[in-house]
Amino acid sequence: MLQLRKRLTTVYVALRKLNIFRSKKSSENNNNEYELKNEIISTRAFICLLLISFVIVVIYISQVPVTHTIIVNTPLLSVYLSHYEKYAETLTCPCSNIAIAQEEFISLSPTFHQICESDFVKINWLSYLNGASTYLLSSDFRVTGGVLFQILTSFCHLAQDAINKSLPELYSTHFISNNVVSEQLLKNQSQSNIEFYLLTTANEFVSSFDFVRNATFVNALVSGLLTNFDFQITTYNPDYAGYRMDKIYKSYKGSDWCDCVSTPTCVSPSVIHDNITGGVRFVVPGLYTGCLLVEAMRQSNLQCLYNQTCLNQIHKYIQSPMPFNGTALNTFVSSRYNTSTNIGEILSNLMVELWIRNISYPAYYDQCRSIQCTYTKVGKNSVTYIITALLGLFGGLYKSLYFITPIIIKIIRRRRGKINSTVVFEAQRSKLINGIALNFSS
Repeated sequence: MLQLRKRLTTVYVALRKLNIFRSKKSSENNNNEYELKNEIISTRAFICLLLISFVIVVIYISQVPVTHTIIVNTPLLSVYLSHYEKYAETLTCPCSNIAIAQEEFISLSPTFHQICESDFVKINWLSYLNGASTYLLSSDFRVTGGVLFQILTSFCHLAQDAINKSLPELYSTHFISNNVVSEQLLKNQSQSNIEFYLLTTANEFVSSFDFVRNATFVNALVSGLLTNFDFQITTYNPDYAGYRMDKIYKSYKGSDWCDCVSTPTCVSPSVIHDNITGGVRFVVPGLYTGCLLVEAMRQSNLQCLYNQTCLNQIHKYIQSPMPFNGTALNTFVSSRYNTSTNIGEILSNLMVELWIRNISYPAYYDQCRSIQCTYTKVGKNSVTYIITALLGLFGGLYKSLYFITPIIIKIIRRRRGKINSTVVFEAQRSKLINGIALNFSS
């Protein structure tokens, strides 16, 4: 214990006498205490300033926020998603393939209205209706029924063909992205593309029917079943030695009377007449006949086909020689349409009940083929950087303080020395004056 105390005392004495500014003047003249004291004080001040400077620099470098740029090579999807959650604002992953065909990650599949899969668009039902069409009244359901349901069958087939032909156009369209886009953005843009495709395809599909209707009406073309025109024999004409046939526009009564000369969309309910009296025996709910049967079918609905009682009534009245044991449409099947929705509205949606959409983000990411991702994050300097920075600053800081410290100490001590001399002089003068004053008074 005594030896430790002696060693500590020796170290303490050595530190008190430490002098790194020893000059020739103080070394040759050991009696120059003023210079020696200047050097010792300068040494102590130099060491303190150097330590304080180091502490300040360390605190500053370790606390100042630094932006780090991180590079991730050939990142997997899981790695990308993990980094996107944390650094979405700064993460960029350039795509090697910037134009990706939508068929690579989009799958679009229609589920058609149940009418298009039902017995009512199949050959047995059509044969059943056509077997009863032996009557001359063109407004009778037994005449028009088979044609109406052939038209409905055609609607389903034409809608399927339109979709099959237009889907490759959607799939072949390229999704352009220089960088990997987020899953939400991909889905939003893909959904927008899909909605645009569905809208344009449906509009073009319906427009084709409107075009045929308008062309038929404007050119006054006669329908095959004479639903828009009828012919009447006039009186004998001796100039032609025969009879002249006149074309007469037909009229229909729906909510109001209308005729085929004014509009091609004129319709009236489809009925079954009495064979003898010609009176109405049964009105088929939801079905219409009219100037053009295609337009009549577009305005019709499937109300009767959802009702087994209605189908039984049809079977009772048309008395077809062909057998048919079909069942009504299922009202419990989930649908965005109701039983009174007209066929035109269903047709405007391509006879589709539901679109099954699949947008695969992993497939898109694989096609993008990002080779490298970069992102930035704000952090603090590492210990290695701090040590390196200190070593870099040490030389300049050491030399600066080594040069400046002795000068500052000399200036401070010189000024204090002058002040102390002035105070001593004033004290001695005051003492002398006081002494003289005492002598005179005595």
